Amino acid sequence: MLSRESSLITQAISSEIEDISSGLQEAYNPSNSKYTIGRLIEILNNDPTVYACVQLKAARLVELIGIYTNPDKEKEKFIKRNLANMAGSITEVYLQCASAIPFGFSCQEILFQVSKTYKRKEWTLQGFNFLNPEENTISFRLENNKPTDLYVQESERKVKIPMWKVLHLKNGLLTSFGKRKLFGFPELFRVAPFVKLKEFIYQQMAVAARTRATGILVGKSHTNVRVNEHILDASGKPIKSGRTITSAQNLFNNLLNVRNFSCLVLPKGDEVFPLNLPTGERFWSLALQICKEEIYRGLMVPSLLMERSVASYTLSDTQLTIFDANLTPIANQIQDEMLEKIYKPLIVWNFGVQEQYGTFVPKEQENPIYKQNRAQNIYAAIGNGVIAPDDTEVIQAIRGTLDFKSLTEEEIEFKKQVQAEMQQLQAAEAAELEEQRQQPDPSQPE
Repeated sequence: MLSRESSLITQAISSEIEDISSGLQEAYNPSNSKYTIGRLIEILNNDPTVYACVQLKAARLVELIGIYTNPDKEKEKFIKRNLANMAGSITEVYLQCASAIPFGFSCQEILFQVSKTYKRKEWTLQGFNFLNPEENTISFRLENNKPTDLYVQESERKVKIPMWKVLHLKNGLLTSFGKRKLFGFPELFRVAPFVKLKEFIYQQMAVAARTRATGILVGKSHTNVRVNEHILDASGKPIKSGRTITSAQNLFNNLLNVRNFSCLVLPKGDEVFPLNLPTGERFWSLALQICKEEIYRGLMVPSLLMERSVASYTLSDTQLTIFDANLTPIANQIQDEMLEKIYKPLIVWNFGVQEQYGTFVPKEQENPIYKQNRAQNIYAAIGNGVIAPDDTEVIQAIRGTLDFKSLTEEEIEFKKQVQAEMQQLQAAEAAELEEQRQQPDPSQPE
């Protein structure tokens, strides 16, 4: 019996070592071909770390795209009216474009429409049709190594869409050398093995927690009496008697199912006691942290932006700059696609050929750390007498730092007038007080 127990323990340990070894081997030597788009979506939806990183990158990407502007305000107003009246919102379109980051590419069909009035017909933007890669098989037709048409394989037919009507985004790598040029490189390819390894670590942490709570049960049998082996049903009741086994084997079988019972009856002389073993919480916690850091690296998200610590707040400014530098190429792709395939055609169709068709400007959003440092510098300069607290530019800078509305020219002139009157009153009071001091004291003899 001891040899059988030793064999079972050895098999269990060997199985766990094999699982860890295969997980590590897959993490650092991944096979991307076996990760389907469905599996990547499952990883994104089920893993909190991956989901948080992807959502953070998508939200930041929308901010980096900026706002459309045109020197010709009539045409700028026309484009913004199209964006406001189309089906859905432009933010939703940008977020769908951001799916190119985790999945490698993103395709949306651009839908235009023509409305006729008593004067002329007007081309407008109807909306976008997101081509879900999980539901559709997407392929491209190339001419001179450039895509000219996109094909969507539906259930019973193949739909052809010209590329000038497709918002096509790709997440490329400098090391791809042209491979997956049209489909990009999914960032989830790099993190999928570590997600699998993290799932295994969580399983081991659950086993460690259970072991810490109950310990490993050890049974001692002091008799070699043979008993009938009972096969139990789901509720633990014997339904069939099998072969005869030793008392030690019977005790071993009962201990395997001990968690399904509220009590256990043992033959005379048998013993059961828990064996408390080290659970290795520190090791599993360290392994879990390593997996998270590898996921951050795989998704190119600075870890300090995701971790809550003093260093996170201190270095978040530098980390955000690195983070933005990684997202800027994709933001530029979206800007170019929007200008060339949407804004320019709409302006040409409705206003004719123009010298320029507008551009994107960054949103006026400032890092809170910058604002805090600038406010401290202003207050220090005022306290040291470097600048006057009643200076108009200083007042405007302080109000901007506190997110207050800037003063108008009329309000500034009124404040200057009030300050001038106050200074005159203060000067008059000071002169009157000085005159009173110069007068002789009538209570004193001359």
